[in-house]
Amino acid sequence: MNETPYVQAFDLMWETFPEPTLLVRKDRTVIAANASARRMGRTEGGKCFGVTPFGGGKNHCRNCKADLTLRSREAISEVSLDLGAPITSYWLPLPDSTELYVHFGFGVAELLRNQGAAAAPQSQG
Repeated sequence: MNETPYVQAFDLMWETFPEPTLLVRKDRTVIAANASARRMGRTEGGKCFGVTPFGGGKNHCRNCKADLTLRSREAISEVSLDLGAPITSYWLPLPDSTELYVHFGFGVAELLRNQGAAAAPQSQG
């Protein structure tokens, strides 16, 4: 499968999206990551579950819906509290590929900002 057109389209559409977003192969290999995902340590060629604190084993996260979205050919979402705040995750199959999907979660960027602010040293006046 020539993934180049998919990567180009992904980069065009998702690069500046504020939430970490991945283009992922069925075997969980990251094909492309937007700027927000790269800042979190997600890199092309790695596994999508490689840096998550809530992995489910050797092959995927415990709440992963990738197989279901690829099988059903429908977008799937799920709300999780695994990171301490609500994150709505999405798995979106590509219309003409049975091997690739887009994955992102609303709320991740804000959660990371809040965690960063909480970890920052407080100035004393």
